[in-house]
Amino acid sequence: MKAFIVYCHPSEDSFTSHVRDAFIKGLEDSGNEYIISDLYKMDFKTDMTEEEYLREGFYRDTPIVAGDVLAEQEKINSSDAIVFIYPVFWTEAPAKLVGWFDRVWTYGFAYGTKTMKMLEKGLVLCVAGKAAEGLEEFGQLDSMKTVMLGDRLFNRVKQAEFFVIDGTSRKIELRNTRWDQNLKTAYEKGKTLFVPNEETEKPVRIEACGTQEIETERLLLRQFNLDDVDSAFRNWAGVEEIQDSYGEPVYETPEKTEKLLRKYIIGYLSGYKYRWAVIEKESGECIGQIAFYHVETQNCWGEIEYCIGKAFQGKGYATEATKAVIDYGFKKIGFHKVQISCRPGNIQSKRVIEKCGFEYEGTLRDFFYRNGKYEGRMYFSLLADSNK
Repeated sequence: MKAFIVYCHPSEDSFTSHVRDAFIKGLEDSGNEYIISDLYKMDFKTDMTEEEYLREGFYRDTPIVAGDVLAEQEKINSSDAIVFIYPVFWTEAPAKLVGWFDRVWTYGFAYGTKTMKMLEKGLVLCVAGKAAEGLEEFGQLDSMKTVMLGDRLFNRVKQAEFFVIDGTSRKIELRNTRWDQNLKTAYEKGKTLFVPNEETEKPVRIEACGTQEIETERLLLRQFNLDDVDSAFRNWAGVEEIQDSYGEPVYETPEKTEKLLRKYIIGYLSGYKYRWAVIEKESGECIGQIAFYHVETQNCWGEIEYCIGKAFQGKGYATEATKAVIDYGFKKIGFHKVQISCRPGNIQSKRVIEKCGFEYEGTLRDFFYRNGKYEGRMYFSLLADSNK
């Protein structure tokens, strides 16, 4: 198997360079291969141009990305794992590596309509001058993990690991006393990079196909855009009766509704968000929304929620939209199970659920507390085999 190593350090006179070499030796000794981008040695350009910013800022597929960026993307898609080796500078990667992400993680590759492959493994192997206790005391370690694993590698690798070799400052004695042990650790990280870990490896078993357009007889289900603000606010987001029926807050102004829709739009970038604006073809109005609001990527199931504006209820729109999304969940995303729930007193939702063929599983008593009292939750599900 092949690893793509992104190495970032301005000097060969560094402990980080030794970590790099030890990691590569372990990788080679395990019979695997690698390619490497040494960002300083190759003088990778990390300043985003205005043209590149406008491409990303407006979520465009054009212009075509620069040749140096395309080369990095091709390295990623030709590999099975990606490894980042770098020193910690002010609780962050060096600016050159941050700029690498700014330019290489482009729209149409790392997010949006993604062409970046789902890698088997992502490893962050960074070298910190400060001892681990100091990094943990002020939350620096958690913040670094959040940025690398919760943002840059999120939904782009099947298994991710963040590992810090700490206490390497030339002013700390640990640098010398743990020198050999730390390099042995780096060697082992390379040697075992592709060794399955049954305890931590949780393969993603569904497709990150995102919210694609679905057309039914009377409806268009598509991603939200800011042109939906007025009709969304008027038909459902700003209507207390609708929002209260499925336990959501009321968005009292168009401005607050716009903020909600912006959150949805940003969410589409991950590829694992499935939320549709429900558009009535005849009027062009955004009459509601429907989503797999809870997705279990490892256990391969999703749970549906929906709402339809009061003026559009009683026309079968909820059933029409739900059936379409169920079909999408099984055939496009690859769910094993689709589930849905409602409050026991929500007769309209129960009718929709029954019309869609869901089977009743059970009721969770006093599941949540709202409006001064406890309420239960009725759960229904469909399995992939039963939907064929």
